[in-house]
Amino acid sequence: MVEGRDTREAPLSNRLATLADQAGASWRQSTEHWLTAAYTLKEARVLAAHGEWLPFLERAGIPRSTAARMVRLAGAGFKCAGAAHLGIQGADEWLARMKALKARLRLALAVEDLERLADAASTREQIEAALLECERIEAELEGLNDE
Repeated sequence: MVEGRDTREAPLSNRLATLADQAGASWRQSTEHWLTAAYTLKEARVLAAHGEWLPFLERAGIPRSTAARMVRLAGAGFKCAGAAHLGIQGADEWLARMKALKARLRLALAVEDLERLADAASTREQIEAALLECERIEAELEGLNDE
């Protein structure tokens, strides 16, 4: 709906339909090019010898921080249009949130394991091991909260 009217009822003019088709095709191509560039940068980063990466980026005309993000996203396996749709910064932020979520989930599993260990602990050594694991988990949680 645009300004209170149903756009399905109003057919596009020939020129507007053509422009919509061109814009859609360009967007799909830009997504493909963005992903190709990210995977190309990832490959180049692996191949670049010491001292070659920055000259490579200068020749390509790609800022160092943008290249770093794109390499990171390619390394994370982004293969869908969604990554390009989010933009480099948005996809990078999404990746950071996913990493933090995975860390929290791993900690939740560790806490569950610790609870089982504490319930089963019967010797002093087992109790001390459970306490050490608890301290490790607490330290990781504090690290996550600091981010």
